[in-house]
Amino acid sequence: MDDLPDVVLMEILCRLPCYKFVSHCKCVSKRWCSLISDPYFISRCASLQREYHHQETPIILINKKRELLNRISNPLKPFFRRFKKFHGGLIQEEPMVAGAYNDLLLCYTGNYYDRAYYICNPYSQQWVALPPAPPCDEKTVPITEGFMCDLPCYNNNPKYCAAKEDDDPKGHNSNNIAQINTNYRCRVVRLICTCYEVSNRKFKVQIFSSETGQWRETIVSSPRDIRLSRVQFHICFANAYNRMLYWICSSFFLLELDPFIITNPTSTSDGDYECRLIDLEDDDWDSNRILSCLGVHGGRLKMFDYVSAVNTFFVWDLNVNKEEYHGGFEKVCLDNVTYYILEKDMVPKREDAMDTECIALDPNNEEIIYLVIDDEIVMFNIRTRIQSKLDGRITIDNGLNCQFFQVVVPWWPTPVPRLPQNAHAQSATKNQSQWEEEMGKVMESAPSAQLQSSSESCGEAAGPDE
Repeated sequence: MDDLPDVVLMEILCRLPCYKFVSHCKCVSKRWCSLISDPYFISRCASLQREYHHQETPIILINKKRELLNRISNPLKPFFRRFKKFHGGLIQEEPMVAGAYNDLLLCYTGNYYDRAYYICNPYSQQWVALPPAPPCDEKTVPITEGFMCDLPCYNNNPKYCAAKEDDDPKGHNSNNIAQINTNYRCRVVRLICTCYEVSNRKFKVQIFSSETGQWRETIVSSPRDIRLSRVQFHICFANAYNRMLYWICSSFFLLELDPFIITNPTSTSDGDYECRLIDLEDDDWDSNRILSCLGVHGGRLKMFDYVSAVNTFFVWDLNVNKEEYHGGFEKVCLDNVTYYILEKDMVPKREDAMDTECIALDPNNEEIIYLVIDDEIVMFNIRTRIQSKLDGRITIDNGLNCQFFQVVVPWWPTPVPRLPQNAHAQSATKNQSQWEEEMGKVMESAPSAQLQSSSESCGEAAGPDE
């Protein structure tokens, strides 16, 4: 192997079945580590994985307490243990999860008014610490943070590839390369609510921008008075197709905010940024129904709910572009209402168990939903009527539908965002050599059974030479 040219060795390593095996190869030698860290290798590997693995990228579920519910290798527990150990006495407890976007997690430690935030990728074993958020009162209502990046990281635009072809220093065919967007933008959004019972038409928002490496405070205006505390127990849903953040409010409406247009410092003038309030109720809406979740499939924003009383799963397409103002709200159009009546024996549950609820819709397959039955997560195919339990049981806090984030595992891990050099001293990714040393220890201590399990979860190795 040592006698092979770099280009041949790259082509061999690119055909390993998954990123975990590739990352272990970094520990073989400095040459291998250098080749695998090369941007060309990363792009080439991602291209081959997408070309020869035709199945969709895996979707997994994670709750705020870092409980990962899936059948693939779980890197979270060792990652967070290592994370805590690296920070020594500065962190007394393992971080909690505040949001997810693709395979990136927004984590935090501490109370809402003085939280420390981290953006991490457990699959690449990297993280970046964000500067401290602006201080707020200890009585501030803890509203779930919004987290979004302007991915995708992979760009197969033929025009872009053709423009780069003449500049390819390695002489490879750029048309077979998935370009990696390492300079993507990232936003973390905090809604500041200082009182539970107060309704207001304006509220403060704190936004972290990866381009500046700084937090900003601004005032956001609402079309009408709202009680911001009503979004307290729901996670923020990030819609990658229109780059909007959505908070589900308890009174059947959504709060929509564009995190990328808010770039100025604190503003109290008439030029405040505006959010949208989207009313979910229509003439056919059952007032006893409670919105469970939002999801995206085929670029369409969907609302879905499981009503246990009638054993029926409902799906609506939310057309948020049709504006019909009434009372300060924008009336949403609930298009293409679909319902599935499930047989009782398909969702069996104990009488003393919590009601069955829907917690997620698979973005790759609209026929697959995730339900909670008897405190267990069940993946259910509506068309084939086949169901399977995911590993592990869940911990119940403040209901079911507010807990779970969807994590998409791409063929190559998303790099943590790059922050400016003048960012806070804590805002730096972990030194690469330290990671290589620790990953070497993990590789040496990993039992063969664990590697076999990883191989099965990643699927069979694939490539044109098979």
